[in-house]
Amino acid sequence: MRLYVGNLPFCVSEEELQGWLAQAGLRVAEVQLIRDQKSGRPRGFGFLEVNSERSLEEVRQALRGRQLLGRQLVVNPAHPRPGPKRVHRRWPAQESERRLQKKAV
Repeated sequence: MRLYVGNLPFCVSEEELQGWLAQAGLRVAEVQLIRDQKSGRPRGFGFLEVNSERSLEEVRQALRGRQLLGRQLVVNPAHPRPGPKRVHRRWPAQESERRLQKKAV
């Protein structure tokens, strides 16, 4: 079960966040901070993985309204990312190549 955590300070690492949560008495299985693909810099949000529904609610309630380095955290249940909306089409060259491969087999 995952929680979305937003409005994180950009200077916080996964280890620091894990330690901060442990100091608050919260146990999470995994901390994942999302980074920009090109620059590698943190994007200011991440996800917490917890083991049970009960732990999920405990962590959510404990973090609601809390501040980390002067920034008030936003904590919500994480939702699955929707699938791609664009349709993948084959180019004519790929289609003819696929037909040739079928004939060869």
